[in-house]
Amino acid sequence: MKNHATALFYLALFSVLLFSATSAKAETIYRLLANTDGFTLEDPPPNDSSQFHALAGSRFKIVNDTGSSLVVLFTGGLPDSTSTDDIQNSTDADDIQDITGAEDIQDSTDADDIQNSTDTDDIQDSTDTDDIQDSTDADDIQDNTSADAIQDSTISTHVVEEVNYLISKEKLTEYRYELAFGFACGLLTTSPVKIQLCDGNMTIGTNLGAYAGWRVTLAHIPFTIIGSAGSAIIPISDAGADKVETKLGWTCAIGLLIEPISNYQIGILFGIDHLVGDARNDYPYQNEIWISFGIGFDFMN
Repeated sequence: MKNHATALFYLALFSVLLFSATSAKAETIYRLLANTDGFTLEDPPPNDSSQFHALAGSRFKIVNDTGSSLVVLFTGGLPDSTSTDDIQNSTDADDIQDITGAEDIQDSTDADDIQNSTDTDDIQDSTDTDDIQDSTDADDIQDNTSADAIQDSTISTHVVEEVNYLISKEKLTEYRYELAFGFACGLLTTSPVKIQLCDGNMTIGTNLGAYAGWRVTLAHIPFTIIGSAGSAIIPISDAGADKVETKLGWTCAIGLLIEPISNYQIGILFGIDHLVGDARNDYPYQNEIWISFGIGFDFMN
């Protein structure tokens, strides 16, 4: 039973570390917490000072940090351009404009009808080809203007994927976005008290090591699944000499951490201690699985 539990533990540890190593090559992705204005193209065309808008929930990665500004690339979470409120409002405004234009045309028609009924010469004027052409041209201009407005509201106003945007850190502060998911690594230490799962006894020992893992934010709370390895300092009682000696070894652990304070983490760990040399024969919990609390510091945040 002990060998099976130990084997499963090492399998879980290996899986976490392997997944973490794979994710280390992936980009760290962030998520906007609020609607944000002020994005500009990283390499805009000449005389182009257009600014772009990103909605809360949009995901992006940081391509470059220039010191005062960030170059970002949006990777997902962008709203459907055909269903956003801004586009709907723009469409409604165009509809109102079209309706108003229709009413103006109706009024003009009514006025022409009155004029037609009273003056024959004016009838000729109202049917003049140039006037009709001018009216048609005006309608075309208005239609083109409305089409351009709709296109601007759907393309130019909102950010799109796979385009580099530049924004100052004053506008995109660290409080306006959070880490969505990405690789994490840092330092980890365990509580001095551990509970041995084999018999429920509490033992004393200190572990210090490094960890790697995968970090994801759920409901604005960062969670990190980690695998850890490091050194173990275990006090062992010598029954013959009636004294306690401190022995060294190595330890490994897997666990789940949350981040209540920026960069600092706390969570629950499952681990194994392995003493080296003659001490391994004197330690009754050699390679036994324990549970304890851990405190971590994230280098990647």
